[in-house]
Amino acid sequence: MATTTPSSRLDHLKICMDCSGEGTRHVTDSGKGSLPIRRTVTCARCDGEGLIYVGPEEGREEALRRLRGGRGGGEASGGGRALAAAVDLKEAGDAAYGAQDYAAAVAKYDAASQLDRAYLAPVANRAGAYLKMGRWRDCRRDCARVVAAAARGSDLHLRACLRRAVASEKLGGAEALRAGLADLDVLLKYQPGHPEAVRLRAAVEEALGGLGPDAPPPAPVEDPV
Repeated sequence: MATTTPSSRLDHLKICMDCSGEGTRHVTDSGKGSLPIRRTVTCARCDGEGLIYVGPEEGREEALRRLRGGRGGGEASGGGRALAAAVDLKEAGDAAYGAQDYAAAVAKYDAASQLDRAYLAPVANRAGAYLKMGRWRDCRRDCARVVAAAARGSDLHLRACLRRAVASEKLGGAEALRAGLADLDVLLKYQPGHPEAVRLRAAVEEALGGLGPDAPPPAPVEDPV
């Protein structure tokens, strides 16, 4: 059974533009008869976290608790700055993805995921890049990680189900096709009539029917390099 974690809340954290994700700002004090003094102060907008929360109000406390490493407040943790860097890398990956440079996108998503392994957005987006590259098994692996950790019925969870189903249909073979059907059934449970899921489900059922009950197992399909 999939385990629900608060990690999907991290998608509602954005880099604070007042401090560029640093958590601190430089200010200059000046007074009569004195030289200007430059000081480093905690950013008031993000309270030193480097990130601001832009999601639903009911998720704010949970997201900030995770950002602070579960310490319940106080000074920003090193993990907060690591997460800020991870968000930045994820957004760079999104830009590369939009430019159809999928290899560069994968590299950025890799780096983002390594900074905070509970941050699912770069893993989910890397699965999308793998799908574009025809790396079906890599796509399925990332989707499995997202499906296991994301809240059931969330956008991340359902998008991963669809991508894994697409990759399964491309791989072919009874085992992969049946797994694809299961993913599509989950998606259709939460979003009945989803056009792409309905179309893909019909294609997968047709492919399964074409195998026949006594069809030999298919030859291994190698992902392109």
